Amino acid sequence: MEIKELGIRVTATPREPLNERLVDERDELACEALDERFRQQRRELGVAQASRLWFEPVFDTWRAWIEDPRFDELDCEAQALCELAVTVTDSLAMRDALIMMLIMGTDHGSGEEIMEFAVHPHTRASGDAMGRMLTEAFDDPQARPDCVRVERGIAALEQCAQVVPDQYCAQPLAMAAYACWWIGDARAMPMAMQAVGMDDDATLAGIVIAAMLRDIHPAWLCMPKAPKEACTAGRRCDGARE
Repeated sequence: MEIKELGIRVTATPREPLNERLVDERDELACEALDERFRQQRRELGVAQASRLWFEPVFDTWRAWIEDPRFDELDCEAQALCELAVTVTDSLAMRDALIMMLIMGTDHGSGEEIMEFAVHPHTRASGDAMGRMLTEAFDDPQARPDCVRVERGIAALEQCAQVVPDQYCAQPLAMAAYACWWIGDARAMPMAMQAVGMDDDATLAGIVIAAMLRDIHPAWLCMPKAPKEACTAGRRCDGARE
């Protein structure tokens, strides 16, 4: 994989298996059935209508997970994790919408704006709204993410990667790597490398690797801060325990 913008080539390496992977035949069959159902809906209803119908429940589940203070990734139902994996594998627009919802929180943009980006990613309105939100989140040093919220998303994505079969694993791992990079979590690089090892077309993971090699970070991480405010592996911002 070559990240042309940064002039970096990322070579996939043999992946190490995820610890305690829980994939079984039921999960494989569930993902395959979901994949086929998603494709069939798009054939029958058209891309826009099928995308909204498909994305709404995934969107609601994702929001419930990342906003619940009592969230425990071990309580996530396997079916919901399979739905998440199939969604972000089959639709990069939906994947990016879920990432934006995670890192920007409730203070940046509405749920409907994110929904519109997932369903109509190529319209000018969606592009303008997403560009505005991304610019503010990335360039404004005062735009601090809710690290506890982001950690919930990372935990859900890690659990997803443990449950789903290999062909649906790379995108959840890439999303987790991107979220880790966003909050300065040291797990970003190994997660991104593992995603690339599973799928050398996992461009998002390659971007994370390239950014870290070039020492590129969101603006808020470049501000002076007390040690306890940095999100590092196994810790959250503001000293909250994992």
